[in-house]
Amino acid sequence: MPTDLERSADAGRGGLVRGPQSLIAGLALMALAAFAIWATSDLPQGTLRAMGPAMLPRWLAVGVGLCGLALVVFAFLKAGEAVSASDYAAVAVVSGILVASVLVALVLTRMTSASFANAFYYAFLLLFYGGAAAVLLLAVSNQRWVIESNLRGPLFIMAGIFAFGLTIRVFGLVIAGPLAMIIGGLATPEARWKELVIFAAAMTAFCVGLFRYALNLPIPILIVPGIIYI
Repeated sequence: MPTDLERSADAGRGGLVRGPQSLIAGLALMALAAFAIWATSDLPQGTLRAMGPAMLPRWLAVGVGLCGLALVVFAFLKAGEAVSASDYAAVAVVSGILVASVLVALVLTRMTSASFANAFYYAFLLLFYGGAAAVLLLAVSNQRWVIESNLRGPLFIMAGIFAFGLTIRVFGLVIAGPLAMIIGGLATPEARWKELVIFAAAMTAFCVGLFRYALNLPIPILIVPGIIYI
């Protein structure tokens, strides 16, 4: 008797797209890479000897985009799993937040003198963290549709990224790094606090050595307002 994986693979062999899940994942990665390249377009890249702020994120985005392109190609060549409704849930929620943020930003720019970029940034943060808090409360209350919709993973990963962006200039890398890794690690229900803390501490120490001392990037390590700035 065929397993669920075998049945989904057979279903993917019937049409032009043999791996629907790989196709969706690849397109999502390519869209993310395009957004990252656009977001860093006004930052100087520098050289390998004197790296600018856009060097690492821009080339990381290129790598992510190439991985997405590879997934799209494999979707037409190799049979894979079909896409279920729950696979779309997280993408739909994040896309809805982005669209709502754009609409809110357009309204704010007409009503105030704020720039569109700033209005979009704060609208997205408000809607995203509000939505993440709501999903977390629903998950704690054991709402089955939240658990089955795969919302936890993307929301916690994105929350970790935004937490890093909000705290790196305020507290430095030794605070922002572990915070981002611990929040991102909670994306899986199998996360264990002890392992997360050890991993976060080790990776933060590695990042401090690599970016601050090996690459000599001007990243703040530790900030205590009025007392310490390293």
